[in-house]
Amino acid sequence: MNIVVTRENQAVLIVLQGEIDEVGAEELKRRFRDVALSAPQRVSVDFAGVIHIGSAGIGKLLVFYKDLALHGTSMSLTRVPAPIFHLFREMKLDSIFSITEGR
Repeated sequence: MNIVVTRENQAVLIVLQGEIDEVGAEELKRRFRDVALSAPQRVSVDFAGVIHIGSAGIGKLLVFYKDLALHGTSMSLTRVPAPIFHLFREMKLDSIFSITEGR
């Protein structure tokens, strides 16, 4: 799993690549914690390179959202591959934060 974090003013872009399994979820947790502590206004997570996300990764995503919401930070998921996009919609995650499907 590869994670690239880019900051510009009060916005953060997190680009994910690979498989978010249990090991990847722990790395995600560490990187998400660093981003949340920097208190940005907006966070966008680019899922274009994600081939799979397990329950551990989804859990870390939800904890990250909660940490950001405490500081009034908005979060969106972008370029989400169709299978993951449909899983997130079935889980009604699109009612918590913005999710856009990749092309």
